[in-house]
Amino acid sequence: MKTLLATFALVLFTVGASAQTANLPETQRWMHAFAHAHSVWSVAKGNVYDIDSDEMTFKGCQATQILWTNGVSQGGKTYSLTDLDPQSIAADSLGVNFETTNSRDAIAWVDANGRRNGGALESMWIINFDTEANSKRFATAFKRAVVLCGGKASTF
Repeated sequence: MKTLLATFALVLFTVGASAQTANLPETQRWMHAFAHAHSVWSVAKGNVYDIDSDEMTFKGCQATQILWTNGVSQGGKTYSLTDLDPQSIAADSLGVNFETTNSRDAIAWVDANGRRNGGALESMWIINFDTEANSKRFATAFKRAVVLCGGKASTF
């Protein structure tokens, strides 16, 4: 019985600790797969909403989010996780909202191939999810990735 309890305690500890010890590549792989499975993009077209998916990719701490509608890439956003304020990351029923440190304009539009297209820079963005529970799960991993990349809280 003691052996069974000890094994159960070890399994619980390992599962609980794994999320806290995941390194940046592990966290990003999870975020990529989770966003692909659960993120949505809603575009108002009169009274019709097209809902499709996002694809998040990473090169080091650089994240690129490409938006898809009906199987066609619509372009998206790119930003460095280093530039984000981890304390600004918040989940709600629509998705995960986030902002750059000190509201600095550092989030750029990209074309369908993920290249910067010269559009205006922004200081905040949202990644939409299918449920609030999935938004909360993603926000936890996203915050961890930002911290691992050295993201800093805003001064005020």
